[in-house]
Amino acid sequence: MRAYDKLEEAEFFIARLARTKGRLPAAKHYTSAAVAALRGTTWVLQADLRELAGERFDLWWASRRPLLETAGIGSAELKLEEVQVLAAEQPVT
Repeated sequence: MRAYDKLEEAEFFIARLARTKGRLPAAKHYTSAAVAALRGTTWVLQADLRELAGERFDLWWASRRPLLETAGIGSAELKLEEVQVLAAEQPVT
């Protein structure tokens, strides 16, 4: 599945981010790449599952999506965006 590739991509950028120890601009770039890869994972996973299961996936997703939104599953993505914004605001030393 292509979703595994996206997860590996996110893991790659997160590992690189950890190695920067907050040094800019590398930390900012790797944070941006990790956020993009994590977002892409959900979209690719949906596409993969839709390709495998067709209408059954659409019916299942329609019933589950509101539950995920209520549970605040997207909050991790928002927190990563906050980190990215903070990193961009830090002066380069």
